[in-house]
Amino acid sequence: MTEMSHCAAAFDSHSDGDKMVFRCSIHIKMSAEGERRAMKYCEEKREEKNIKAPCRLVVE
Repeated sequence: MTEMSHCAAAFDSHSDGDKMVFRCSIHIKMSAEGERRAMKYCEEKREEKNIKAPCRLVVE
């Protein structure tokens, strides 16, 4: 990962992998675009898995 890479996560359970989503945007040239893409990818998977919690950007 680079400084421009970003990840987003959403989860309804701390132990059930089916209720968790973690998506990243890695090969990107602009940080803001990496954030938008990570959130978009996360939202798509969140809806697919019916996770109620919102996606949030992962911060170190």
